[in-house]
Amino acid sequence: MELQIAFLQQGFRLRASGPWPSIKNLKRDSYPIIIRRRMLTLDEQRRVIWLRFGSLDNMDRRWHSATEVKEMTGVSLSNQHKLIKRWLERNCRVVSLLCLRGSKIKIPEETRAHIASPQQLLMQRHMSL
Repeated sequence: MELQIAFLQQGFRLRASGPWPSIKNLKRDSYPIIIRRRMLTLDEQRRVIWLRFGSLDNMDRRWHSATEVKEMTGVSLSNQHKLIKRWLERNCRVVSLLCLRGSKIKIPEETRAHIASPQQLLMQRHMSL
């Protein structure tokens, strides 16, 4: 499209029946490299918190600003915010998220207690797993 506009601005007449340049042949600006999402390891999470507050168990004082921590570690500001929020929700402990993933048991507690009761287990002992 830009090539056609350039011809029109120079006063040339385009042939309607002629072959048009394909999109593949047009030179485009390269796109910036997209950083892929990845899970931060526990050590990386601890490093972010330590650089931010100077401690892993309290946040009484700020040691470095969020932008300084981003320059040092490469962790974005939004990821730092989420990391610190999770850290505070878990009583200043860095916990791996890998153990939190996986299937959740959606059976109510009373049903699980009934299934695991000694009477039920004795009744079903002849069945295979």
